[in-house]
Amino acid sequence: MREALKIPEWDKVLFLHQMFRGRSLDAKRRLYQALVKNLGGLGVPPADSKIILLEPPMENWGIRGGQMATEVDLGYEVKV
Repeated sequence: MREALKIPEWDKVLFLHQMFRGRSLDAKRRLYQALVKNLGGLGVPPADSKIILLEPPMENWGIRGGQMATEVDLGYEVKV
């Protein structure tokens, strides 16, 4: 990130992730709390955590050899 995007060394508040759309608000709350808890174990203060979810619709994902995600059995439930 520093090399390619020129993010300053002091800016350690970065986490990039996209996920399928469909999780409930409760699931997202649990995710935020778990992330902050686990980052805290690495010495990251809770106030330094910023989480932004990107949730493109499943039809905008090409996975497993170029298949549309809506047409693939993921092996897990997205709507939790």
